[in-house]
Formats: sequence, C-alpha cells, structure tokens
Amino acid sequence: MHFNLLSLVSVLTAVKLTLAYPLSANETLNLNYFDKRDTLICGFAARLVDFTACLPAGINFKLSADGKTVTREALTKNAAGHFLPPANSASECDHIIELALLNTMFNKNGYCAVANVLGRDFTADDKTNFLQTPINLINAQAANTNSIAHGTPVNLVFVTKSVNQQKQRFVTEALATGKAPANALNEAIVDYLKETRTQSLRVAAAIDSACAAKINTLKTGLLRNAGKATGRAKTADERLEQAVAAHEKLIEGSHGLTVVNQWKKVLATPAK
Repeated sequence: MHFNLLSLVSVLTAVKLTLAYPLSANETLNLNYFDKRDTLICGFAARLVDFTACLPAGINFKLSADGKTVTREALTKNAAGHFLPPANSASECDHIIELALLNTMFNKNGYCAVANVLGRDFTADDKTNFLQTPINLINAQAANTNSIAHGTPVNLVFVTKSVNQQKQRFVTEALATGKAPANALNEAIVDYLKETRTQSLRVAAAIDSACAAKINTLKTGLLRNAGKATGRAKTADERLEQAVAAHEKLIEGSHGLTVVNQWKKVLATPAK
C-alpha cells in the first residue's frame, strides 16, 4: 500500500506513543517529517520530551572548575518537594545516547532500511509500530530518583550546557572514526560518559532487545508466509524479507553492529 507524503504526515501526527515514563499534561508529542535534522530517527522526529523530563532523576552532572571532569550533584527541591532545574540555566537536559547517533547506528545496521520498506510498501502504522519502542527508549526518563539504581533504562539527565553542546560532535566523530575531535572539553565529556556508562549501556541493550523483538514480530507476522527471496526483490514481501535478512547479517556475531557494540566504540574513545 502506498501513501503520499501529506497523508503519511497526517497519519504520523495522529499517532501517540507510550513512553517508558508518561509525558506530563503540558507536554506534547512531535511526530512529523519536518523537524530539526538532528532529532530524526529513520525519518521520524524523535525528540518526545522537553527539559522537564530530566527532573525526576534528580541529578545534574556539573562541569568542574578546571573543565576536565564532571561532578554528580543532587537537584534542589522546592517547598513542595519537587525538583528544580539547575540554577541560571547552567545545565541542559541531555539524551546520553544522542538521537542523531541512534539514527546513524540504525542506518549502519539496516534497521532504518527495514523501517523504510514498511513505510513505503506497507503502511505508515507498520513503520510507526516498528520504531515505537526504540524511540520510547531513547527518550526514557526516570520515574523517580531510584530508577537508575533499580536498573530501569534512563537516558535523560542534566549536564552542564557547554559539555552537552560539544558532546554530540564528540560521539558522532567517535562512532565514525574511533577518535575524538579537537575540543578543550573532551576530558570532561569522556568523564561524563564514564559516569553514565552503566545506565547508557543499559539503554543500548534495551534498544537492541526491543529491535530484536520487532524483527521477530515481522517474521511471525507480515513475513510468516514469505519464502527465501533470491535475486532482485519484485514484491513488497520480498523487499521486506531482504531488508530483514540484511539487518540480521549486519548485527550478528560479537562484533556485529548492534547498538551496544556501536555505543561501546564511543565509550572506548579517548579524549585525545
């Protein structure tokens, strides 16, 4: 089934995703094809939360005076017992695993290719359902201050603005080359990634697990009657089958392009 762009956008903007932790009443979802490029994952505007999503974790990673490390500190509470953002807008709410980085990972390992076949040859809902859980997880916020300690995937915390603003360039370059770009804050970025390593790997593993579940759902659903397609794919089923097979080939083995393995490459990148 084919959708023109306008009908596809109207379908997407009507979709409501279920987050790992629910949106508050004053937050809205933003699912369209025309958002900032660095928030797109396989064509979807994937930034589902605003800065308030970092409040429940109750922590901020503050840049040290020498600019080489970060210090984990608790957020201040107001009289009602609710966490307040760091003072003077000194910090920003950060996706530890960047949205743009996950998009790059999904393009490298073929997950976006599967999603694109679903959107082009099947229905917009099929593509949305395929991407829903991974996008939820990349936006996963804490339910409370115990979430991280209890092992819940949490990808959102506050960090000093200057560190956050340079981090995307660092992780993008690290994933592409295994080397850090020249930057005075590299040591602080590496320290921040070290401080959040356990929880970011937990998020990466949860995304890999969710992706595997989505692939299995396709194989037992849309592809349940598919045969082994060889040569040039001629039908929608064959195109989907080949995209799934290519993705599974790319992620197989101990060095496969899973999200965990790609993120470990970023974490292993030295500051210099």
